[in-house]
This record gives sequence, structure tokens and C-alpha cells, in this order.
Amino acid sequence: MRRTTIVKAEPFSLAVEASSFPTFTLGEFDARVRALRNRMRADGIDHAVVYADREHFVNMFFLTGYDPRFEEALLIVNADENRNPTLVVGNEGYDYSFVSPLALNRALYQNFSLQGQPRHRLVPLGTILRETGVEAGAKVGVIGFKYFEPGHIKDCAHMIDIPAYILRHVEELTGLPAVNYTAVMTEGVAGLRMTLDAKQIAVFEYAANQSSNRLIRMLRSLRSGITEIGISAAAGADGLPLSVHPNINVGGEHLSIGLRSPDYTVFERGMPVTLSVALRGSLVCRSGLGALDESDYRSGYEGALESFITPFFETVAAWIESIRIGACAGDIFADIRARLAGANIASALNPGHSIAEDEWTNSVFFENSPHRLASGMYIQSDIIGSRGQGAPLTGIFEDGYVLADGKLRAALAQGYPETWERIQRRRAFMTGVVGMKLSPDVLPMSNTCGVYHPFMMDGSRIFALREE
Repeated sequence: MRRTTIVKAEPFSLAVEASSFPTFTLGEFDARVRALRNRMRADGIDHAVVYADREHFVNMFFLTGYDPRFEEALLIVNADENRNPTLVVGNEGYDYSFVSPLALNRALYQNFSLQGQPRHRLVPLGTILRETGVEAGAKVGVIGFKYFEPGHIKDCAHMIDIPAYILRHVEELTGLPAVNYTAVMTEGVAGLRMTLDAKQIAVFEYAANQSSNRLIRMLRSLRSGITEIGISAAAGADGLPLSVHPNINVGGEHLSIGLRSPDYTVFERGMPVTLSVALRGSLVCRSGLGALDESDYRSGYEGALESFITPFFETVAAWIESIRIGACAGDIFADIRARLAGANIASALNPGHSIAEDEWTNSVFFENSPHRLASGMYIQSDIIGSRGQGAPLTGIFEDGYVLADGKLRAALAQGYPETWERIQRRRAFMTGVVGMKLSPDVLPMSNTCGVYHPFMMDGSRIFALREE
């Protein structure tokens, strides 16, 4: 039997700066394209047409290292390995496309350019597609952002979430309906992007390390009179791209809106607070009461420590202790939902999801999910709790964790020793100080993993689990 207690600790001591992050090579991108082609041949797909724009770029980025900064883009991959992939970009994407080390055929399609920009070199999209080999009778699989499932929409195999004019050009050339092929990239466990190798873990760990350091700086900045913008500024910025807009909210009204950006609203002691940072490949977030102790609680929040904050910590701690290779995601879903319901805590979304450069890639945590957690999965403890009565209060205790078998752990330790050392320091803190029972499979990615403050203005006090 264990009980939850509050202990004095030094969780911020985990906040170390990483010196660099690895980058991917031509050989690694080639291997990713080759893996896609292998799937295409197995599935009878002649051409994969990968769509990307500023928001929905990660499938293309995974295959090429290129992400559109302003415009749309297409990547056409032939099942025939003797044909180089073709990258179709607009005016401002052309020079930037050379960020990719792949041997690509590049095509300028000026209708992908921003409105009002030059179109004097415009070549019809149909002509470009035809030159890549898209022709009558070819089976085309379109990789967009989402795939659809039976029961959610009619004819789900042919429902495709890319601009209609692009799809029309494809289907006019082939004379056949294209199929939604996005699942090849992001299906729960089997998608090409859904399990990581050692280098990808190291890249994402760098992002999570930096994101959590920013969160720690924001927690340290909390004081009466600081504005949301002031808290955000305390995080610091290094120019790395974000996957989610900064979410810094103080006060019940702002927390109830949710995803809003910071403004000059002033924080005062006792207010509820949400702080999050999401460099690409990570997201860390904390939400609770901005107080030094219970005497700071404002009207409407009396008793929140016992009735909401503590059971919310216990629920997320149970999730962290339950994740391991081979665990059934449906069983974890059922357990977490039961714990939340028992504590009268509402939660609308899945208790956990996969993450990559896109903050939410997919989720295997749903009712009756048959999926088993696998080595290489990168998952978020994204359990958002809210209480059903009283003043608005949200609980968020969100970090990322990778599951890694012995072979993957050994590859990470050998290839990226600094990453491995940071992960081991986090595990030691979570088990030795917080008292969590972690599977050997679990690699904590951020410096805030396992750390939940009962009073968000006091960084020296955290929840812990102790044997009775």
C-alpha cells in the first residue's frame, strides 16, 4: 500500500542544457523512402503522393527533411526504385528545398506560391504529375494528414484530406479514384513514423530537454504582478521551431478557454495557471494552482488540494507506472477512465497519445483498443483533467516517454551517451525521489517527468509516493 505525500526536493536540478542535437543523413532518408516503397509494393500502390503545408508537414519532413515554410508542396514517390522522388514546390520553397540531402527531381508549380506572387513560369500541375509517371490505370495512394476509419465516414478508403484541385488532377490522369494512404505513415503502431530508432530518440530528447527547461524557467518566474507575456518571456527562445503555439494562461476565465495565446493579463497569487512549451518533437505542460500553500487559495478553490490536485497526480502517476512494452492500450484506457471517474474528474480526450514533430500524431489509447505498446513508441502523458463543480480548475501533468527494449536502449547508450545520461538521471529522480515504479522500458524524455507541484509557486515541494 502506498500513500501520496508532499516532499521537499530539488527537481529543478535536472534542468541541464544539451550541447547539440544530431541531424539525419542522406542514407537515413534513403532508408525511409525505401521502407515506404516496400510498403507500396506490398499494397499494390504505384505512386504515393505526399501532401504538405505549413501545418501538415511531418510526413513529408520525415521522408525528405523538407517542411514547407509558406506554401503547399507535393512529394511523388514511385514504387520503382530507379526513379527519384519528385518534390513539387512554390516560388519560396524552391531554394529551401535543397535542405533535403535526397536526390530529388524538383518541379516549380507556381500555384503553390503565395497569392499575388509571380506566375509567369507556371506549368500545369497535370504536366508535372505526368512527368513523374502518374498515368492512366496507375494506382495512387495519397498521404495527407488524416486517414479515416469505417463507421466514421462513408467510403473511408477514398476520403482524402488534401485540396480538391490537386486530387482532381491526379484522378483525371489515372482515371481511377485515389486511395487514402496516410495510415502507412501514422497508423497506431505499424505506421512508418510510429516507432523511433536511437537517433530519432536523441533528436526528440533534445527538444524535450529544451522545452522542459523553458517550462522550469516559467515556473521560477511566477510572482504576483507578472503578466502572461512576462511569464512567456521568462521561458527564453532559441529560434527552434514550435509544434504548438505557447499556451500561458492565468485565471479561471483564460483556463476555461484553453488554447489561447498569452496577453497582458496579470497573475496574482492563488490564481489557476497553465504553462506549456512545445518545441518540435516535444510538449511539456503543467496546470494547477499558482500558490505557495493552501492559504493562498482563492474563493472557490478551498479543498482543491485533496479533492482534485492530489487524485489527479495519482492518476497520472498510475499511467506512467502502467506503460511498458506489451501493455494493452485498451486496458490502460479503462483503468485511467475509472480512476478519473472515481475522483469526479472529467476528461474528454484520450489518456495519452503518440507524439513526433507533430504534437499529436495518433493515439492507441481508446476504449477497447487492441493495440499493444511497442518498443520505439514515443507517447505523451496527456491526461487533461477538469473538475465538474466549483471555480474553473484544470489538471495537466504532461511529458513524453519512449518505450525501448534492451537492444534499443543499448543502441541509444552507445550512440548518444549524453542523451542516455540525462535519461538515467531522470529515471533515478522519478524512482528514488518521487517513488514511482518504472518499467525498465520507460525512457523519460524531459526534465520535468514525474514532477508535479502541489503549489506551482513553490518549486521545492513536489508530490511523492511512499510505502506505508
